[in-house]
Amino acid sequence: MCASEFRHLTHLPTCVKNIQNLNSIPSVNAGIFGGNYLMFLKEYVDLAATFALKNISSENKTTASFNVIFEQILFSSLCDQRGLDVSCYFEKSYNDNGYQTKEFADFYLCKDKLEYLRLIGLKKKEPKVCDEMALLKKWYITYHLP
Repeated sequence: MCASEFRHLTHLPTCVKNIQNLNSIPSVNAGIFGGNYLMFLKEYVDLAATFALKNISSENKTTASFNVIFEQILFSSLCDQRGLDVSCYFEKSYNDNGYQTKEFADFYLCKDKLEYLRLIGLKKKEPKVCDEMALLKKWYITYHLP
């Protein structure tokens, strides 16, 4: 994500304004989310909702990374601003769209070896990955029974 992604937005929280011109904008992809600092979580949710509502014009809806700003970048920048540490499931950091299928989206490995399965970014549009996702219903039929 780059600074040009922010130019059309009419409302940016201060913590995001402070980082919008960095060469590499930090973010946290919260596939697994938890914590007990409820005041912070409430502040984050309130800021995210305000951001989304104030920027929800049709122009913003068509921006592919609109949700990334209030889900991942806002969370990361607010944590940095408050001096909060974020623990991640994976020690490795990933660049945008640098996710390997074998690390996150290999459905055949999830039965035996893969501990975490998550379709991230462009993986959601890969035909092979989508076809394999349909296999989950067969493998775990008890979760899909009425």
